[in-house]
Amino acid sequence: MDQFPPEAEGLGFYSNGTSTIGLVDGVNDASARLVEDFRVTRYELEVLARHYLEEVRFFEYDFAAYRVTGSTAIRMVPFGERRLGSIERILGEDVLVKALAPVEEEWRKRFDDLEIDLATPVKCEECGGEFRRENLCSALCQGCGGG
Repeated sequence: MDQFPPEAEGLGFYSNGTSTIGLVDGVNDASARLVEDFRVTRYELEVLARHYLEEVRFFEYDFAAYRVTGSTAIRMVPFGERRLGSIERILGEDVLVKALAPVEEEWRKRFDDLEIDLATPVKCEECGGEFRRENLCSALCQGCGGG
């Protein structure tokens, strides 16, 4: 068996021999190939589900915080979401929601803190005016252009 999981469909990479873009461990590289003769337990599926949710939320947070994305994120987020859907079809929605609740709660807190950080006015060191950041990288005062 030398195939990739269906969740990896359309998430390939580009390589011209000297450069490679979008090769993501476990999504579209050699380690993403399905394994014959190994069956996972329901517990292992819950562990995998938490892993994929962590990956998805990490990249969602990164985008919310910095307003940028990259070739890994645009492959990992759909792959993780697809894997979560596959796991949900096996375990059922109620079991999956319960298994993911601690991860969801932790990320909800992080997103709430980010929202507070972005809503908190920053004092410009140059003109003394206050401004709000659009993301964690933007620290330029809209009044004077300083920071």
